[in-house]
Amino acid sequence: MFKGKRVHSELIDISLHGTLFKFDKHPKLNAFVSVGNDHDLSVWDLESLKLLYKKEGNEYAIADALIHDDYHIIASVNGTLKIYKGDEEPKVTQLPEIPLSICVHKNQLYVGTTSDKLLIYDLDTAELKCTQNQQPWVTQLRSHDDTLYIMGNQISYNENIVDIGHKGQIMHHFILGNKILTGDSSGKAILSSFPEFTKLYEYQMESAVVQLAIIENQDQLSLIIGTLDPGIVIITNGEITKIEDRAAPFIVCSQNRIISRSNILTRQAYCDVYE
Repeated sequence: MFKGKRVHSELIDISLHGTLFKFDKHPKLNAFVSVGNDHDLSVWDLESLKLLYKKEGNEYAIADALIHDDYHIIASVNGTLKIYKGDEEPKVTQLPEIPLSICVHKNQLYVGTTSDKLLIYDLDTAELKCTQNQQPWVTQLRSHDDTLYIMGNQISYNENIVDIGHKGQIMHHFILGNKILTGDSSGKAILSSFPEFTKLYEYQMESAVVQLAIIENQDQLSLIIGTLDPGIVIITNGEITKIEDRAAPFIVCSQNRIISRSNILTRQAYCDVYE
């Protein structure tokens, strides 16, 4: 578990080019996914930190990207949607709105946008099936147990709208078991029960939340919060540890390690080990 001080920090070269926009665990492999302004979706081995493969976007930065089963899906800031299925050539279409977030729910692709339109696409044909009116600036989408959760500064699902206290847009979320951790552009991180959304804990950061993680082991619960200004905050059973030498960290957690990549123009990341 992440408890106490950082006991080891190793600078590692994983050749991530350009500003990073997303850094996440692969849904199946022991690997992590990076998305940056090199316009590609890249997959890296979590142990060797070697590049496994990549899927090309286009000449524009990526707004959001994800891996779902055999699909690799890339939505670019210019509205281009690219859907790869296996080794087939990608299906490409142009979105009518500016994308912010994407999610696969019940074998359909949902696209959150800057407008109040939620776009729904066929995964195999990349054709628009329908649109729904939702809150504008849908910054996060999540499919969980046959329910779609739509997040802006509030959370809506199944005709319900929940306000758990976020003032800014929800920039990242992390679900583990019956808990959800959400963080917003105002710097507030909130731990809630899931799916009831009863607030359990909140912490106010000094800058916008970039990425979150929850690690739970026996009687220890750790919340890992990365922020825009230099800083990672680790909260273990209420005990707070601050690390202020990681600017805008994007984080992937594995056992007692945090692999963090700063949002700066370098090819390097850090592997931090805790005891």
